[in-house]
Amino acid sequence: MPALRLTKPALTLKKPELRLKKPAPRLKKSAQRLKKSAPRLKKRALRLKKPALRLNKSAPRVKKPAPRLKKPALRLTKPALRLKKPALRLKKAALRLKKAALRLKKPALRLNKLAPRLKKSALRLKKPALETKEASSETKEASS
Repeated sequence: MPALRLTKPALTLKKPELRLKKPAPRLKKSAQRLKKSAPRLKKRALRLKKPALRLNKSAPRVKKPAPRLKKPALRLTKPALRLKKPALRLKKAALRLKKAALRLKKPALRLNKLAPRLKKSALRLKKPALETKEASSETKEASS
């Protein structure tokens, strides 16, 4: 038959040397705190030793350096880019056509292209019977 498992208080009564071994609760708590912080401190020490680890705290392995570019990347001007990437040229042309189509659809947009001064004169030429006050109200509508 297995021996009865004694509870801790009962054990201390039986073996008084155990009572002395027990650390004070305060000491126990500080020990637990140290136990918790130990891995963090260990990691910090490692990071100080190996600066590569400092870069990526999450990964335990050393981060690979970024691949070097064979030649320094030249910042291309827009025309040069268009020569390099013909798709860009087409994109620009498509946008231009789209804008032209919109201008045909909405004549107000055609006027928007002109300077405000020219816009007023254009409106006056379009409808010469209109007075200046009405013309100015028309331009406000056209711009909105």
